[in-house]
Amino acid sequence: MKGLFYRLSGWDKLLERFQADNEPEGNRFKFKTIAVGAVRYRRCATVIASSQGLYLMVKVPLTSGNPPILIPWHEIKKIQKSREPYIGKCIMLSISEPEIGIIKLPIDVFNSTRPYLDP
Repeated sequence: MKGLFYRLSGWDKLLERFQADNEPEGNRFKFKTIAVGAVRYRRCATVIASSQGLYLMVKVPLTSGNPPILIPWHEIKKIQKSREPYIGKCIMLSISEPEIGIIKLPIDVFNSTRPYLDP
């Protein structure tokens, strides 16, 4: 099951480029609902906005979870408003060029990333 979610979400591609070695210091949000690709992770994501980048860790109940990723800010190429079930109004982030992933964050989490994003 984990392999299926890896592929549907695109986490596998993100992990190839952005695997996190350790958890950074920064604004931490626990038990958040986020979407990565076609997969929604309901109330099981930790998101940290740090000077190093956007850190994501998912702990899905009854699994070992996904290895964490840390996406440098310069790899976020497009930002747009969106809407997602279980999240509501959110912000969609396009990762890298060419695009290798899409991440949707709740507005409150996205707002904590603003100081790090280029104007």
